[in-house]
Amino acid sequence: MSLENYRKEIDKIDNQILELLAKRDKEVEKVKKFKEENDMPKIQSSRWEKVLQEKVEKGKILGVQEGLIREIWEAIHKYSLKKQNNEQ
Repeated sequence: MSLENYRKEIDKIDNQILELLAKRDKEVEKVKKFKEENDMPKIQSSRWEKVLQEKVEKGKILGVQEGLIREIWEAIHKYSLKKQNNEQ
């Protein structure tokens, strides 16, 4: 396989990641609306800690470094909170 082929495969994966982020973003909108309608707090710390730990554990099984997982999920979570707070 050539370098160009490897890069094309990475590009395909990157596009899949983008599509999944778009799907996730739509779900965040639904969560935001639900929380607003039910007068719920924007952040639920216990849930966040549980989600992050689950992602770290899953990542370890898949061979993904913990630092990368934490950075990515913290960025995703930060963005989700901003969206829920109408800051983006």
